[in-house]
Amino acid sequence: VAVSAQMTGATEEGFRLGDKMSDVLINFAKSGAPSSSALPEWKPFTETGRYTMFFNGDDCRLLDNHDGELIKIYNE
Repeated sequence: VAVSAQMTGATEEGFRLGDKMSDVLINFAKSGAPSSSALPEWKPFTETGRYTMFFNGDDCRLLDNHDGELIKIYNE
């Protein structure tokens, strides 16, 4: 985050978000599971549960089918 301060603003919130995202990527590379103790459980994307992690500063949450309308249009 500090290296890309011009894009992120190098705020405390940005540093915390960067730490969460780095933790997720490292755990995904190690185990194949994108996880972090700072985030809710990241469930897999399936036909019945279209889960996506929403990263937004300190407000990170798991959403189900949040792009449902876009997916419907794409599949048409």
